[in-house]
Amino acid sequence: MKGKHVAVSDAKGEAMKPLDGQTGVFTVAPTDKTGRDFRAKGRLQYVGKHHLQFAGSQHYFLKAGPDSPETLLAFSDFDNTSTHKPDKGPLKTWAPHVGDWKPGDPMWRDGKGKGLIGALNYLSEKGVNAFSFLSYNVSGDGDNIWRS
Repeated sequence: MKGKHVAVSDAKGEAMKPLDGQTGVFTVAPTDKTGRDFRAKGRLQYVGKHHLQFAGSQHYFLKAGPDSPETLLAFSDFDNTSTHKPDKGPLKTWAPHVGDWKPGDPMWRDGKGKGLIGALNYLSEKGVNAFSFLSYNVSGDGDNIWRS
């Protein structure tokens, strides 16, 4: 439905063609994932304790990873990226992690991106299972993650 307040109230709305009235089915099957892939461990569920637990493996989920830098994507290898707050620091190059890039990993335009992809590889090798960053921060921390 579309219309004013239909998502948050009992307000009447207009049917959204061609989706209105469509039906379908899907099947939930056992996972074929193994190893560190979270999909191999089962659904996360609250079990009345401090940490969530994987339904399949019964292991507890302990978040391990950085919440910084939020400006991970303020990266010099992205075309037309600039900072509007140079006092907050320059764009990142992730140069120390170029050596963590592996053949077959993504890159673009004659080798750009190796530092960022290498940094993600490094975090993975250290056992990180979560990290946060901003995908857009106009007028925010560094005012350096945006697309015009």
